[in-house]
This record gives sequence, C-alpha cells and structure tokens, in this order.
Amino acid sequence: MTEEKGNTLLFVAHLPHPWPPPTRYLLHRGQHDGVYVELLALTNGCIHVTIIPSTRSFLSQPIDVNSNAQRTVIFTIAHSDSELKVYLSGQELLPYSEGVGKAVLPPDNPVPRNLSLNDPNASTNCQQWIQNRKSKFSRPSVARPNRQLKAVEEQASDLRASILRLRHLVEQVRSGKKFLLGTLAGEMRASIYWFEGKDDKHEPQNNPLLLRMANLAELPLPVFVVSEIPEPPIVGTAIMHFDKSRAPRIERLYGTDRVADLQESLVSTVIRLGPSPGEIKNARDLIKELANTMGASHYDHDASDFLKVLQKMETAQGDYILVFMCQTADVLISLSEWVLSELKTRNIIR
Repeated sequence: MTEEKGNTLLFVAHLPHPWPPPTRYLLHRGQHDGVYVELLALTNGCIHVTIIPSTRSFLSQPIDVNSNAQRTVIFTIAHSDSELKVYLSGQELLPYSEGVGKAVLPPDNPVPRNLSLNDPNASTNCQQWIQNRKSKFSRPSVARPNRQLKAVEEQASDLRASILRLRHLVEQVRSGKKFLLGTLAGEMRASIYWFEGKDDKHEPQNNPLLLRMANLAELPLPVFVVSEIPEPPIVGTAIMHFDKSRAPRIERLYGTDRVADLQESLVSTVIRLGPSPGEIKNARDLIKELANTMGASHYDHDASDFLKVLQKMETAQGDYILVFMCQTADVLISLSEWVLSELKTRNIIR
C-alpha cells in the first residue's frame, strides 16, 4: 500500500478468487497520517470505499475480473471534501447506479505456477550469494569454553526442529494467537539473520542455521522475486509505501517474477516511510525488529515505527506484518526441507 501527500492514495490489492466473493471481503483497512481508508469487495462484484475523516464513501459499478484466477490490481483513490474518484489499474470506476455496465479488466495473462526449487537457472542466479556463504562460513569453527562443536548430524537435527517450530508457530499465529508473532520472528531470525555489510564475512555473534546448512553443499536458496522496474512518479511522492509483493516466494505468481537467492530478497526494500528516499527497511531487518521488540530475542523498551505502521493495516488474512511474516516463514520451511533433502542425496547427512 502507498499513500501520496495530499489527497491521493495508492493500494496494491489481490482480488479474491472466486469473483465476486461469496461474502464481503476486506481488501484493505488501515490508518496512516490521520487518514482512515477501507476497501471492501461486495458480493455483487462492486467495490465500496470509505475515507475518514472526510466521511466520504464510494460504491463502484460491478467489476468483471476477466480471469479464472486471483487478480493483482492497483487501486488509486483521489479524494477531497467534495470529490472521491476511484481508479482500478488506471481505469476510472463509475459510481454504482441502476443499469450501469461492468468495468471489465484487461485479459489476464496466465502465469505458470512453477516452483523456484525446480528452476534450471537457480544455481546461476544465486551464484553470488552461494560464494558469499562459502566465504562467510569458511573459517573453522571453534567451540567456546564449556561447549563442544556439534556434528553435522546434530546440526541437521537442529534444522529439522526449526522446521517443526516454524510450522507450529505459523499455524498458531494464523489461528489468532498473535502473541506468538515475536516468538515466530525469533525463530526466523535464528535461521537467516546476518549483520549489514557482513554478507561474506564471519560473524561471531550470528551463525544463521539455514544459511550455514545450505553452505555445506554450496546450495542455492532460490526464491521468486518481482523484477525491479521504474516506479511511477506517484509512488515516489507517497508518504508511505509498503510492497507486499517483495516477500520471497517459492511459487511463481507474477509474469515479472525472476529467480533470486533468498538472501537477495531479504535485503530488498519492503517498506518506506516518507517521500522517496525516506526511511526504508528490508525484510531481514523487519524480522530482527519484530524479534527484538515483541519478545523471543528481546522486549525492548521502545517500538519500531515500521512495525507500528504495518500493524495498523489489514486485509482479510490479518494485519500486514502478520501476513508478511507468515508468508516469509512458509518460504523458510520449504527451503529448509529442500536443503535437508539435498544434503541427504549428497550423503552429507543420513
């Protein structure tokens, strides 16, 4: 979701499938910079928009998604005390009235639902990060006082346990137990976190489990990410921009998807506060901030501005930080399972 200064709002949303939805479907609800916005998809295929404090609302003409799958669209909302206009992927929606026709979306180009783990370009596209991990974990491990180094099989057991914890925590958080979100972030942090500027350097304080285990066979960690494209000017002037498509994915969703390494995706910007360049945060550091402020790692006395903004915005699946963290955790589970399978195939573990 992005919001421009003044009276223009920009939202990226996923229209549900099947369309129209059988019940009212929340596309977006949130408040930022004193403006409350709610977008609902109705059972007749119309969109209902509410803006507060202007207390204006808009009911659109019915929409024909022109697809047998979920559609990703951009809502642009121009509002003032006297006017409220809504655009769907550039097409102005007419107000609902008797006899008004449907707004028909352009034909949807179907995207093959390939898996990143099977992509033939995975090793090539991830090569820089494979080499970074090789350098990062090249130093011989030394046990600290009163400890013993873990054998490879013990480390594999750690990764199996991490998978079980991640899966359990994701299930619990999605079922409504949001108090476990900080615990989930702590487990994710232990799996993937490294310090800024330490991509290929040894870190005494960080030894992320998934990255370390992938390095045992110099494996890629392939995920799908959206290709970088120039942003429209309206995005750069927005006072807040959150791009949920930046979450790493195992399954291809968009025609612009490309295969990249998990670590590359984790250091791409997912949220910006203020007009560009503004204050930015990537996925890796969002995970760290959540673990540090909501428990598991720490209970800091101060809160993250980025997390507070995301927690105030929600869709039918939950608030934005919950959705983002659970989707990313799903990817870590899949990659961890794949790494264990590959290590067993190579006779590195039993």
